[in-house]
Amino acid sequence: KMLFISFVTHTLTDSPRAGLYIGLATAAFVAPYILFSAFTGRLAAREDNGKIIQTLKWIELGIILASVSAFAIAAASPTTLALGGLLALLALMGTHSAFMSPAKELMMTRIVSPHQLSDANGRRTARTFFGIILGSALAIYLYMLPVAMAAKAGSLLILSLLGIMASRSLPLVSAWSPSL
Repeated sequence: KMLFISFVTHTLTDSPRAGLYIGLATAAFVAPYILFSAFTGRLAAREDNGKIIQTLKWIELGIILASVSAFAIAAASPTTLALGGLLALLALMGTHSAFMSPAKELMMTRIVSPHQLSDANGRRTARTFFGIILGSALAIYLYMLPVAMAAKAGSLLILSLLGIMASRSLPLVSAWSPSL
């Protein structure tokens, strides 16, 4: 999201559209949480959370690959269509996150003992927010580097691949409530 906002802010500096796209970026990322939260919670309860997370990490890789191309196109010609494509991909990442959150939270209840659950959830939440803050700062720094926009977006591929590798170490656990 921050890479998109940095791109829009720099590219549309003198345009009143910049503020519109920044607002739309926030809405595109957050709206899937509102739209899908009930469904994603039920899915996380019905299915193996490790499998959900592993599948989502591969979907994330596809979204990132598409984003690299979309950023390259938008950098060459920041048309409404190109920026709209980036917003659509941002909405897909928001959807990805909306599905990932309940799977991570429910998995914690399955792999951590009850007396350690509060501490484990606190550490997971702290790591999540640390990642958001660090990712936002790195996105701004990355945007300022004197390399092509596709290369900047391509660096996200490395993070996505690391996520896939990490997800492979997750235990596969039976569904919490398969009948939901």
